[in-house]
Amino acid sequence: MMYQPRWYTRRISLILAASLMLPLTAQGKTLVLDIQAQELSHSITRLAQEAGISIGAPGRLLHGKTAPALSGNMSLQQALEILLENSGVAWQMRPDGSVALTAVPSPSVAQLNTATVIGQGVSVYGGQTRLSDEQLAATPSGNANLTDKLVQLPSVESQGMSRSSMGAGELRPENLSINGAHFYQNNFTVDGININNDLDPGRYGPGDFDRIGSHSQGLYVDVNSVASVEVNDHNVSASKGQFTGGTVDVETKRYDGDNHFGINWRHSSDKLTRYHYDKKDASAFKDGELSLFESTNPVQPRFKKNLYNLHAAFGMGGNWGTFVSVSRNESIIPFLDSRTRGFDVTPDGAIHVGDFIEAQDVKQWRRNDNVTAKISWQPDSQQILDIRLLYGTGKSRYQMGGVVGSDYTDDHHSMGLGIGYKNRLSFGQYSLDLDITKMGDERLSNNMYYAVISGLYSDRAEASGGPHALDNTQTNYSFKPKFQFDTVDIAGSQHSISSGLEINKKRMEASRPNTTLVHTFICMTGACNTPADLTYFSRAYYLPYEMDISQNEYAVWLEDNIKIGQLQIRPGMRADYNSFLRNIDISPRLSMNYDVFGNQKTNIKTGYNRYYGRSFLHLQAKPYYDSNTVSILYPGVLDIVTKSQVDLDSINRLKTPYDDEKVLGVSQDLGLFRVSLTGINRKGKSQVNSFYDKQLNKTYFTNNAASETNTVTLELSTIQSINVAGLFFDVNAALKWMERKSNQINEGYGTSAAYDSTLGTGVDRTDKVIYQGKVINSKDLPVNSFGNPLRAQVSVFTSWPKYDLNMSNFFTWRDRYVALKRLSANGIDPSTNERLGVYIKEKYGRIHTWDMQLKWSPQVSGMQPYVQMDILNVTDDKNIGSTTSSQPVYDIGRQLWLEVGMNF
Repeated sequence: MMYQPRWYTRRISLILAASLMLPLTAQGKTLVLDIQAQELSHSITRLAQEAGISIGAPGRLLHGKTAPALSGNMSLQQALEILLENSGVAWQMRPDGSVALTAVPSPSVAQLNTATVIGQGVSVYGGQTRLSDEQLAATPSGNANLTDKLVQLPSVESQGMSRSSMGAGELRPENLSINGAHFYQNNFTVDGININNDLDPGRYGPGDFDRIGSHSQGLYVDVNSVASVEVNDHNVSASKGQFTGGTVDVETKRYDGDNHFGINWRHSSDKLTRYHYDKKDASAFKDGELSLFESTNPVQPRFKKNLYNLHAAFGMGGNWGTFVSVSRNESIIPFLDSRTRGFDVTPDGAIHVGDFIEAQDVKQWRRNDNVTAKISWQPDSQQILDIRLLYGTGKSRYQMGGVVGSDYTDDHHSMGLGIGYKNRLSFGQYSLDLDITKMGDERLSNNMYYAVISGLYSDRAEASGGPHALDNTQTNYSFKPKFQFDTVDIAGSQHSISSGLEINKKRMEASRPNTTLVHTFICMTGACNTPADLTYFSRAYYLPYEMDISQNEYAVWLEDNIKIGQLQIRPGMRADYNSFLRNIDISPRLSMNYDVFGNQKTNIKTGYNRYYGRSFLHLQAKPYYDSNTVSILYPGVLDIVTKSQVDLDSINRLKTPYDDEKVLGVSQDLGLFRVSLTGINRKGKSQVNSFYDKQLNKTYFTNNAASETNTVTLELSTIQSINVAGLFFDVNAALKWMERKSNQINEGYGTSAAYDSTLGTGVDRTDKVIYQGKVINSKDLPVNSFGNPLRAQVSVFTSWPKYDLNMSNFFTWRDRYVALKRLSANGIDPSTNERLGVYIKEKYGRIHTWDMQLKWSPQVSGMQPYVQMDILNVTDDKNIGSTTSSQPVYDIGRQLWLEVGMNF
């Protein structure tokens, strides 16, 4: 469970998300309360946690007001009446079961009954964490994207490349893993709009010729527009599906009845950054030379980043209001391009040698744009209508090192339009969500060929041309009705039944507009002084295509929240069907919580759940991609033709990957603190791998991959802020141990994804491998990503209201561990003489970081300017974040981010 600092009341936002703790019956629930006399905002936060609901209000409404103590057994209604007596604040239940706090009605103010979430409950069954906009804003970060903010949660990990000394100028959010699962098997929504990118989320490598790749987050979320993020990592409700990791549900801000406007600017650069690197890399970090034939260079010693945002909320009359946010994030990354020679190659392989071009600077750039808008209409407290618009682009300009005229642009784009309606009836609540999203990746390029020339005039290879144009687009249509009945008593037990239906249609349109040739020339004699001396080794044809494929997905779910005395049980069932895999997948869900002493202080939680993952459009399209690639060895001489093939039958026989989960946990309130210990076992089954048959030049897909993950997490957090001489402290600490095994070799970002990877290339079998010189079962290999075994973290939020100062400190420690590295050469099993893949250990050292944020935000004549400074790696520790085959890769040193803004 995460804490809610007292200063959450300063930002205006709203969450309309039904709690899984039966919020519709919260008014009648008897609460056991012990809340000290303090500021009203603080008491409301604590009450919301105890009741397990969302309570919100415009921040200025509660500022400077105090509340009496609450002690004893009482209902939510009684507690609110005591706290709000003579405060000038009224309360009202909302259509989704949350509580809205409003000022005494004024004829001049539109009564939208909207609210800031200043306190909210988590699921009584565990596994659910909500972060408000203030928590997100107070998290020290670099690029300030969604992944940067969520890594503070113990269940969430990223690859850490944004903290590496490599790639300091990049803007793309990192992929994230929940409880060690595949990063592309999470489920992302924004305001109920599905933003999962199922085109090719496991692959991204600038300069790939046959695929663009994509990102697991189809929309790069503008954190400035976010009211809250809810992460579900275990004991997940049957209402959520299509994941084996977890779910990330983002709720954007809305109009709160008060017109306001804000603007901010955030900046960092190489001038504000220290780098750590191996001594042999000193020259590379000095000049930042672009690697030969590579589209970008992980060594980026020169960069400048500027992040801009405008946001506004305004009423439109007639109970209508709008919130809108517009942002642009830019990064300029200069590289040194080495002295090179220009070439031109004709379609039949004739080489024309050009002039030398001197070394010079080239400027690559990255730019992300976002627009988020929400129009809301609430005629009364029973119903609400939202119209949501999401728009985003992520453009990147590249040029290949040492290749004249190879520049191109990768354009990631996304747009979502959704309508959500909620209505409260006499016997329950129903909601309808309808949305359409369109997202894709397009490579804009004029290159019609690419040629590599090795050994002409020198030992250094030369190249000409570059990656060709490609376009992939995904369109989703989604309809999701849901109904939640009011609680009823049956034979001494209380039941709250909810159910829903999901209908999704995914369509992929992909094209390669032109035939593109890839030539390879090699000097066989060791001394080639003219193009005629070269051997024309190969010519590959990437043929044009137009592709249009689709998948239909259907799901139905049902669950019941049951309370029998001190025991709460949530049995559920979910059924999913996908028209591509043609499997009916049944997911039983069962979560339990036992209140040991009946005072809500000591709880035991268990769970037995199954989660089915998603299929990917790239997997369905792979046979068509590969059939459009033809290679010719020794063209004009031997003309040996090879054509890659994929066994279509093996794809059609695939089952849906799934995880079986067991959970056991306990939580205890200890006065100011709550401590919890949770153990989770996840067994991944029917996971997808592929096998390449070298003799047949054919790829086969199987469900023979498996994984097992065990995690134990100890957490301690403050239940209410600690007041020391006017300073308020909120603390959260976690210690997490994880052990993960998987025979899916490529789980990391930037390589072929596990749903597309080849477990064995040119080997005789894949169930056995050679690891550290010994033959073992492949399922016993360690993982090569998201596998850190022991991690500790401590967050300390400090607020000094008297001086309008806030400070956040985030400490992280990761133990050393070993991961997996595959060697290029295969080995021989001495007992069978079979060829096997060979793997070795890759060592990672301990990492310890301290990140800090300082913020001053005074009130000046009705306006609130602020100045903020984020310092990453305050102590400038030299941490090895990863290793390559020959050298360590260090995390970034001390980095400073400056931010200024104004809200009025």
